[in-house]
Amino acid sequence: MIRPQISASLPRINNIQYDVYIYHRPANRNDIIPGWERKTSTQNIRRARLKAKSLYETDQYEKVEIKRRVFNEGAARSFSSTFKTYENTGYRKILRALLITMLGALGAIASLGVMYLTYA
Repeated sequence: MIRPQISASLPRINNIQYDVYIYHRPANRNDIIPGWERKTSTQNIRRARLKAKSLYETDQYEKVEIKRRVFNEGAARSFSSTFKTYENTGYRKILRALLITMLGALGAIASLGVMYLTYA
């Protein structure tokens, strides 16, 4: 049985890179600094995910994205696509506002209790 060689017709794909990009919040941004900035580049997806998650959890950036860049020798160029995005969604902002409101209410109740005990 003769096996056809299909590997010659397929483009070879080498050198997969994972780039971690951050998006600066408008409050942190000067006119000189662009909105997107590449923080790191690695061939290990696990390292890229750990770095992106740690940057996102600092809460300094509006978005953190991992882009997958593949160099295709057949086309002699690289192609990139978004692999994962960490983004501040509405629920985090609502949760933070709710927490601040609850702490303010507890502080008001505590101060009223202290006043009642002091002057009663």
